[in-house]
Amino acid sequence: MRISQYETYLKGCRFCTMCTPFGEVWEIVKDEPHCTRIRALILWQILRGYAEWNEDVARLLYETTLDSVSQAWCINHYPVPEYILAARADIFEAGFAPETVSDYSVKENLSWAHRIKSFAKDDSDTVLYPGDSIAANDVASTEAILKVFLQNDQHVSITPELLSCGGLAYCLGKHEQAKHFAKKVVHCLEGYSKIIVDGPLSYWMLTQIYPSMGIEFPEGVEISMIYDYLNEFYCNRDIHPTLDGRYIYLLGSEFSRLTAVGYGPLKKLFDCVNGFALIEPKDGLEYASGSGVGGALHIACPALARRVSQQRIVDAIQSGADYMICDSPLDASHLRSVSKGELQILTLPEWLQL
Repeated sequence: MRISQYETYLKGCRFCTMCTPFGEVWEIVKDEPHCTRIRALILWQILRGYAEWNEDVARLLYETTLDSVSQAWCINHYPVPEYILAARADIFEAGFAPETVSDYSVKENLSWAHRIKSFAKDDSDTVLYPGDSIAANDVASTEAILKVFLQNDQHVSITPELLSCGGLAYCLGKHEQAKHFAKKVVHCLEGYSKIIVDGPLSYWMLTQIYPSMGIEFPEGVEISMIYDYLNEFYCNRDIHPTLDGRYIYLLGSEFSRLTAVGYGPLKKLFDCVNGFALIEPKDGLEYASGSGVGGALHIACPALARRVSQQRIVDAIQSGADYMICDSPLDASHLRSVSKGELQILTLPEWLQL
């Protein structure tokens, strides 16, 4: 079993109560089985032969994000997301995954493809791969990114095919499906020396998960998130002088926490631009709960994911925010679908186009 490599961590995690108040789902349901230590206890029992996989165990492992917020608070830095991912892969292979997970396949209706081709230059060796927008099937952020490049006299190609990065399938434990798309993405982006991704799900997959599956880009290929370029374009500029006094609520994605760079590039940009008042979640980006797309919760348990995203909207409104800015098109798209106009929710490139 994949989770066997985490037995030492599970042994320690099962008795710890430090992170009990944290976690996107626990915060909503507030029942003991959904806290981190109970999941660890159950997984440890399975490894020791005291329990077996069943539908109830599977349900608990999917009724959660990857719970990286608990890892952030953990004084021992136990790899909570890693053992949840491993457990889900074991559950899927054992045949106990919920129907929503078993039925999931990548069937995006990317009817927006024609809307972005006119913005890109086919002869550039730098390519934009909008993996997070593809996962959300939402063109708005991709259009905004391409407009930002044009406004700054920079030109990028757009990926020849709008392929899923496989990130949501991977989060659900469907590793073969994820590997299938990983190979297609690497082949599709062959020949480009620089790859720009539009959000943390794609960056996490291309830089960390693909190599772990033995799928890598050619040596010398540079993979960057869009925030590196936005820092270059906008740092020390007064972006929106007309918005002085407006309050911006900044919400980070769980997938950003899982990347090697974390929230660093995002915080760097907001630290050096002017023209607005910034509000972070009460625990700060590093320790705050995220939206309902964390760990593909919105696919496995859609109703629960909507409750999680609704709580983030309530948090922002109660803070007095005029806008919510997300670092991922996937998070922003889900939050918009839940908010129904209660709050204007944008990705950072979209906000730059206001």
